[in-house]
Amino acid sequence: MEQRAVIKFNAKLGRSASETYILMKQVYGTLCLSKSNVFIWHKRFSDGRNTLEDDKHTGRPSSSKTPESIEKVREFVENNDGRDDLKWRAVGRMEAGQSQVEVAKWLNVNKSVVSKIWKQFIETGTIKRKEGSGRKRKTATSEDRYLVVTVKRHREMTAIQLSNELSSATGTRISRQTVYRRLHEGALYARRPMVCIPLTSAHRRARLNWCLEHHAWTHDQWANVLFSDESRFSLNTDSRRVFIWREPGTRYHPSNIREIDSFRGGSLLVWAGISSSSRTPLHIFSGGTLTAQRYRDEILEPYLRPYRDQIGHNLILMDDNARPHRARLVNEYLQSENIRRMDWPARSLDLNPIEHVWDALGRRFGARHHSPRTLVELRTALLEEWGLLPLDLLQSLVNSMRARCETLELPLVRVLDAPVNSGSIFPIWLMSRSETMLHHGKPFLCTLPRRFVFLESGPKETACLSNVGYIAAFTWDPIHNVLCVPYLHFLLCNCISDYSL
Repeated sequence: MEQRAVIKFNAKLGRSASETYILMKQVYGTLCLSKSNVFIWHKRFSDGRNTLEDDKHTGRPSSSKTPESIEKVREFVENNDGRDDLKWRAVGRMEAGQSQVEVAKWLNVNKSVVSKIWKQFIETGTIKRKEGSGRKRKTATSEDRYLVVTVKRHREMTAIQLSNELSSATGTRISRQTVYRRLHEGALYARRPMVCIPLTSAHRRARLNWCLEHHAWTHDQWANVLFSDESRFSLNTDSRRVFIWREPGTRYHPSNIREIDSFRGGSLLVWAGISSSSRTPLHIFSGGTLTAQRYRDEILEPYLRPYRDQIGHNLILMDDNARPHRARLVNEYLQSENIRRMDWPARSLDLNPIEHVWDALGRRFGARHHSPRTLVELRTALLEEWGLLPLDLLQSLVNSMRARCETLELPLVRVLDAPVNSGSIFPIWLMSRSETMLHHGKPFLCTLPRRFVFLESGPKETACLSNVGYIAAFTWDPIHNVLCVPYLHFLLCNCISDYSL
């Protein structure tokens, strides 16, 4: 009701539905009504509606709870003793004196069926079906546990390999389907693994430092950044995301076959830049490789300089660490034009929002009814789809930069029951979701109670933990009983042995 009142207020002020939705999104965030609901209620209030409540639904009146129907149900339960199953009805009729032939005619079944029902009722007093013994389970509980533990240690083992492993260990041979069933019972399912770029400790530190430096940026600051990158689009793609509708048994029908050349049939290298309010034209390179001179002559001069004049001198260029981007020729040009460049951590494709734009462009390109056959058609299709990308997509991607930075930050470290005094030792619960906490594939921090020593050192305090091997600077929040950890330095264990607990 509150949000509907806000929509009504903005509608009375003459604001459009889009402006109302943007304002409400800023105030309510994820709790905001959907865009369609905001537009619907805005139109209703603009047309003169005053009430905020939903309209009463008019439909067929309820007929299942009338006094007559309730009396009929009560009568039925009393007459049948609550046994509404056909078998129980048959037993009830035979108990009332009807013959098995009469009951069989009433049920429209063979007399032998009624005879079996009556015989079971006489012998057992019930007509419930006996539980079948079924086939004996081939694996014991210990063998099921062995399969689950083995697959958790070796995630890439196939079902055949697991079956052979169990056979060599216990002598029990099971089929591939049995392996699947046992793993499913342990909540393990075959899925494609997530793919990521390998990162060294230096890469992780650089990514963390960059996120800590930019996590407090506002939307206005991110609006000054031009995110740019290159990408390559091919005439033929080996993407397995494309599905078709086909009938069973028609896998090799000509209409269900996609022709893909192993040499991809040619490709085009493109460049573009996006910001929260606009985008640059899509530049398509005319063959050859990208060099520093081509980057300056074909990209920076014809696109970046006019874009800077349009946006303003607060423009910040974001490009990755490719060699043509970091060449001396390019650096000198940017300095002469007084264009700021954002320092970018290596191997950080997940932080660049334009990567999602390339994905969206590729999806739109692949959804076209007629796929391009030549490079000329490919060029035309890319330019058309680039111009049709919605601006809301670009704005949402740029506005997600703060959330991207927060995913690499350290979370809060909450104190369990700690008297905060200088030099006191107290337990805390470490909660980590940052990829920077991994070292040699193992997490430094985990959700286990640890013990810190609290040392006073001016406005900030220092917590040391020698058996984990790091030193963290934090600030104390006495209101929420929380230690705020904004930064983390990884050290060797012997470097902080003086603070050993």
